[in-house]
Amino acid sequence: MQPVNLGGVIISNASLHNFDEINKKNINVLDLVEIERAGDVIPYVTRLVKKNSKLNTKIKPPRICPICKSNVLKEKDEAILRCSNTHGCSSQKIGRIIHFVSKKSLNIDGFGEKQVKQLFNLKYINKVEDIFNLEKFRSEIVELDGWGELSFSNLINSINNSKKISFDKFIYSLGIRFIGEVNAEILANEFKDLDVLISSSSNLSVLENIDGLGPKAISSIIDFFSKEINKETIKNLKNYLTIIFIENERIDNFFSNKHLVFTGTLSELSRDEAKYLAKTKGAKILSSVSKKTDFLIAGEKAGSKIDKATQLGVKILNEKEFLKKINL
Repeated sequence: MQPVNLGGVIISNASLHNFDEINKKNINVLDLVEIERAGDVIPYVTRLVKKNSKLNTKIKPPRICPICKSNVLKEKDEAILRCSNTHGCSSQKIGRIIHFVSKKSLNIDGFGEKQVKQLFNLKYINKVEDIFNLEKFRSEIVELDGWGELSFSNLINSINNSKKISFDKFIYSLGIRFIGEVNAEILANEFKDLDVLISSSSNLSVLENIDGLGPKAISSIIDFFSKEINKETIKNLKNYLTIIFIENERIDNFFSNKHLVFTGTLSELSRDEAKYLAKTKGAKILSSVSKKTDFLIAGEKAGSKIDKATQLGVKILNEKEFLKKINL
């Protein structure tokens, strides 16, 4: 947009989140919109003020990725547009490496987004396992702006210190879609060994019997491990990393030995993640409300289970109350 002074800051662009939101607000090219800075930080479009009656040109979503020129996909029930070139698009490669070295994954100090992009663009790294071979580019990297002998040595030390990693963090570091920290822990606790996970990854019946894994996560696991490029990456990483399984201690909690039923849609967790979290605290999960039920955890658009719980005198908790007590 044309730059505008908003709260003492010059704003030249603002978020509309996605193309569904653009259509929802009925915004076209050169329309007049209202901008607000959320928390005096992030500018976003709140509403349409006036349409440009002369132009009336729709804002069209891109059909090709601006980076690699591959087709753009939009999956059912999702607002996000995705590049179809999962393994060939340079932006996706960079994103994968950034995720791999991030705090929740290998946690490599001094290896942030800026450094990853710099070394990728200079062709010193192209895939995640390349970070373990950076030593051979020492003479070139120490001469780069922002580097030097000390910075590079610190990076190599951080990389070496990351080579011993827990199984759940390793699973998370792979960047499998729908496999966040909770689902990574579910898989680690279920299989306890990388080779067992790989050999079981194509077995639908095995994956469907794992408490806490939803259908999207299961489909994504099968798809990820079916691709040779991902298997090759894991094979290479096994040469550099020591992957250990750490048994989590079960801690007594408000919900220990209690029978829980979940209903409705949760906003902060998926229902599967919430069930798994409750189980790690010693709770027992039931599928229907009965006299044995201690608590009904009700999200939005909860159905008839609330009526039955009320009739039976079962305590009903909303998501906020559940999270507060699960974290006690």
